[in-house]
This record gives sequence, structure tokens and C-alpha cells, in this order.
Amino acid sequence: VYPSPVISAGADKYLLEGSFVMLDGKASGNNISYAWTPPTYLDNAAIATPKVTAPQDMIYTLQVTSADGCKASENVAGTILKKIK
Repeated sequence: VYPSPVISAGADKYLLEGSFVMLDGKASGNNISYAWTPPTYLDNAAIATPKVTAPQDMIYTLQVTSADGCKASENVAGTILKKIK
């Protein structure tokens, strides 16, 4: 039996409309790979800490897979703070 990866998608994020924020994914395990879904508004969905430029509230899921085929996932919310006009 292979151990499952240990994962954290990080804290929920708040970003000002029109700006960006970095997600704080972290994981440990045997040669893990990262996959954020949906990949929409991410600069790179295959890294732990992608930049998000979402124009609307989003829920992102980080899934990591170890070289042994074991998987773990966790969600993080991104909330947009609207500018007052």
C-alpha cells in the first residue's frame, strides 16, 4: 500500500476586481504532479501556486497525483471584491 499525498490548497482568497492573486497550493508525496480545475483564469494549472485573474467568484480544486498513482484533492474559493464606481 502506497501512502496518499498530503495536500493543502491554501486559504480562501479575496482579490480586487481587475487584479490578481496567487493560490497557495502545497503537497508532499512521491514525485507528485499538480492539476487545478477548472483551469479557467489560471496562468498555469499544473503548478502549486498559479496566478488567478478571475473576473467572478470561483471555486478551484487542487488535485495531486503521486508517482504511485495515489491522489488527493482539496478546494479553495476565490472571491472578487468589486470596485466602487
